[in-house]
Amino acid sequence: MSALVPREVWSSRLGLILALVGGMVGIGNIWRFPYLLGIGGGGAFLVVYIAILVLLGIAGMTYELTLGKVSKGGPISACGFSGMPGGKYLGAVPVVLYFIMAGYFMVVVGWFVKYFVISFTDVFTTADLPTYFMNFAFASPERFLFHAIVVAVSAGIMILGVVKGFERLCKIGVPIFIILLIIMAVKGMTLPGAGAGLQFLFSPDWSKLSLEVVVLALGQVFFTIGLSTSVLVLYGSYMKNTEDVPLNSVIAGLGDSFVAIIAALAIFPALFAFGITEPGSGPALVFIMFPAVLAELPKVFGIIFFAATVLVTLTTTTFILQFLAEPLMSLWHWSQKKAVLIIALAVWLCGLPAAYNFDWLSQVDLYFSSVFLPLVAIIAPVALLWYIGRDRALEWVNKGASFRIGNWWVTWGRYVYPILIFLILVFGVLGMFGVL
Repeated sequence: MSALVPREVWSSRLGLILALVGGMVGIGNIWRFPYLLGIGGGGAFLVVYIAILVLLGIAGMTYELTLGKVSKGGPISACGFSGMPGGKYLGAVPVVLYFIMAGYFMVVVGWFVKYFVISFTDVFTTADLPTYFMNFAFASPERFLFHAIVVAVSAGIMILGVVKGFERLCKIGVPIFIILLIIMAVKGMTLPGAGAGLQFLFSPDWSKLSLEVVVLALGQVFFTIGLSTSVLVLYGSYMKNTEDVPLNSVIAGLGDSFVAIIAALAIFPALFAFGITEPGSGPALVFIMFPAVLAELPKVFGIIFFAATVLVTLTTTTFILQFLAEPLMSLWHWSQKKAVLIIALAVWLCGLPAAYNFDWLSQVDLYFSSVFLPLVAIIAPVALLWYIGRDRALEWVNKGASFRIGNWWVTWGRYVYPILIFLILVFGVLGMFGVL
């Protein structure tokens, strides 16, 4: 049914790649990847991460983008189009999971907006930062205001459409974000004592590698590039039929990892330079530890850092609304404006309880990003390779491709890809609970 609804098309390859990177890069790149890199053995973790990215991540991107490209629909329409039994219901699973995630994600982005505002003041130098953050995030009425601002701004952009709204935002926002982050990285690496932070990040320590670390790397790869939500199926649905799926997947996948490494360089050398030698992750890293460092630097660096994080998180929140609104447009033929506004209201309401319980947020992040979400990534290759079929899948992945994909890609997606994900998750979860 989605084929009956006129769909927008990415205006150019550059627009598509920046949109992909803009949608992929988010909170996980800023507060999760650097910490995992440090505790997971530095260079040793990076080797595992890149291996998972190449063998599973980029391959998974090609399956999802191709499924969207051939079906011209999001995961619900695409899985139904494939003829897979119960396809529409299976395709709804990532949409429901993403809706749950969207509620707390919008709340956290509101924190970034708040800290961008206060970066122009003297709060970082005068306030007790742990107390200030806890009071704002879990007691102050302001948190509801900034949460609402994020939802409203994201909806306002997405109402304009995929090309005029989201793609235009990414064309402007992603390059600015990368430039600002590089400025922060250069400053951090040139501080006295920053070498200890670089050693923490990149010095390989193979003894730290474990099944738990591998499953965390798997979760980070799948979460950050969107495989865990099937969101790339929707990206593929806006592709021209001759768009180069393999090359775009490689560029966007590596681009996302490049940004994550730059984020690590922007944060951790500076932390170590000012004596914070046991950095954490999550909100404590970004809203307590790093502002303490920013307090020792000229005010402009606090403004640069939080401007960059607001830009990149808004690109994610904007496409979240499109991902959730697309089924309403494809299946029920709602207008872009109506669907986005209804979803924005629902996401806002869903996010209200998330502001109250910090432990709940951390548990959601652990189980969704490291356990449940990677399982969702199996849906797209099953729909594409088993039900749409080998020949048609190869035809569509190779349309416009600068290098051709062969039968190995089908075998990998049908057997190796899902089995590896399942085994890593099983052993990783057992390791988390101390069974292994």
